[in-house]
Amino acid sequence: MTQWQGQLTKIDDYRWKIPDNYKTGMRVPGLIYASKEMLESIREEQTPEQVANVAFLPGYSGLLPGYAGHSLGIWLPHRWCSSDEH
Repeated sequence: MTQWQGQLTKIDDYRWKIPDNYKTGMRVPGLIYASKEMLESIREEQTPEQVANVAFLPGYSGLLPGYAGHSLGIWLPHRWCSSDEH
């Protein structure tokens, strides 16, 4: 499988953002919680693509790595997230 090549912006040591302009129609940025050491396997598993797909749904998306493709990860209503987090 090809490694995911999209843009991840580092927010801090454990948060990485997929900009909401990665795919037309994303309602919010995607947010991944992971250490830098985990990013290679996350990209290999296409996890950021899954996060981007969830960002089409109403609300705010984030993913804690685990079983790729088996959950939506963290799903918080947009109103619960402060505007400086995305």
